[in-house]
Amino acid sequence: MKHEQGFTLVEVLTSLLITMIVMTIALSTFIMLLEYIPDMVTQAVMQGKIRLGIDKIARDLRQASLITCSSSGDSIILTFDPSKMGQTAAVWSCRYRLVGDQILYSPDGGSDNETVLIEHISLDSGDTLFQYDGGRKLVTVDIKIEKTGINVEQDAHLTTIVKVRNAY
Repeated sequence: MKHEQGFTLVEVLTSLLITMIVMTIALSTFIMLLEYIPDMVTQAVMQGKIRLGIDKIARDLRQASLITCSSSGDSIILTFDPSKMGQTAAVWSCRYRLVGDQILYSPDGGSDNETVLIEHISLDSGDTLFQYDGGRKLVTVDIKIEKTGINVEQDAHLTTIVKVRNAY
């Protein structure tokens, strides 16, 4: 009697079953990751916009000659004196203010030419967006954003403290 080499039906079925279990686990993990990618992208974009907005505010704060912060902390007017920066142009102002859930930027300090800088701002009662410590010449910008993602609630909270260089 010849002895043939090969796999028995039981061995083939067992290996097929193990392969199917491993593939099911791998596929379900892959599908779950695909569901969260849009949320991760949304969060990254949201945080990037906040960083860009805070960077713009911080640059202006560092160059401002006069800072006027509202008592409620929801707006700040920055006045620039070119003579403090070695320039000879006229004095100008800009304004950042919270309106609804947006931070608006006005390059001329008025409300005619405002653009949206950051959206989906969330302030709890008692929170302030801007705090100015004139004695130490520090401005704290505290931005919290709440936005619902596709699968999860997404928050971003960034705070920066800016040392004002030119303020008098």
